[in-house]
Amino acid sequence: RSQRKNRDSFLEGAWTFLDQMPDGVPDGLIARLRDKSRVIPVPIEDRLYAERRKPYNRDCPRLLWNHRWEYDKGPDRLLKLLQVLDQRALPFRLSVVGERFRNHPKAFDQIHEQFGHRIEQWGFLESRREYDQLLARADVVISTALHDFQGLSMLEAMASGCVPLAPDRLAYREYVPELCRYESHEQDAEREAEAAADSLEAMLEKGASACPPEGWRASRLAGDYQSLFQHLIKTGAGKS
Repeated sequence: RSQRKNRDSFLEGAWTFLDQMPDGVPDGLIARLRDKSRVIPVPIEDRLYAERRKPYNRDCPRLLWNHRWEYDKGPDRLLKLLQVLDQRALPFRLSVVGERFRNHPKAFDQIHEQFGHRIEQWGFLESRREYDQLLARADVVISTALHDFQGLSMLEAMASGCVPLAPDRLAYREYVPELCRYESHEQDAEREAEAAADSLEAMLEKGASACPPEGWRASRLAGDYQSLFQHLIKTGAGKS
């Protein structure tokens, strides 16, 4: 389940913190916390899971980057990837959308300047309906993130029929197929861009298909949430 990595990271951090305390730390505290914890991802609305109505354009794919316009989402890495694709003469159309801020990374301005002729959609979409339509039109949804808790924007796009292209790190390992994950090189953005381009070309050549994250459907997770809430209510009532 998504966010297992975040649970483990929290427990590791707690262990490091407690290990520095001089005394008074209960034995087995971290193990008990792990046993009591449950990892339940944020669900994806069932309405987004719809059968794709048109075939993928493998000759000139519509690429979608749909994340917050901040540094931790790797816009500089997106720029380098697009430059590599351009150098390889790989045709593509591009949509870059997401929540924007007054002071956004300069990489976005460079992307708009260098690839304006390829852009279909740019900036924040006020209408959820327009955004959903964009998800349905796109062929490949891309992540270049260095930090992401669950990757809701990726999951929603995948549910809508997009083929994912994501780095082999973070929570993506839990739901993005191996063919669609490119080598992670956090300390070498240029090398990572080449790896991402290699993966995209392989996906197009081998005919990677949609892989909706069925385990993240709201209707499938409803029982998990209901069970958890009932347990919390029962436990709380027993202590009152």
